[in-house]
Amino acid sequence: MLVTLTEIRETSKGSIRDYKRNYTLSEIDINPDWVTKIRPDDSMYRLLNEDQLPEGLDPRSQFTRVTLNEGNLGASIVVVGDRSHIKDVLNTGKQLLKG
Repeated sequence: MLVTLTEIRETSKGSIRDYKRNYTLSEIDINPDWVTKIRPDDSMYRLLNEDQLPEGLDPRSQFTRVTLNEGNLGASIVVVGDRSHIKDVLNTGKQLLKG
């Protein structure tokens, strides 16, 4: 079973000389069995306090970096939610899949 999380993705804007980081929010479906690590991501919290993340995020928002095992390659994404909440969501997905 897949679980749906809200991902913060970085998008670039402008040329190499005028490069500016932009961020967007999008839903992502994850197979909880592919998650190898989750940890808080304080760098996004700093960006939120500097008003660099998309509008509409609660200033108290917390962020978690989720590392996924994708074959020989690992992928890392940042999602909205504190570590314990994300862990609960992922564990719920695993329980539904197995039971």
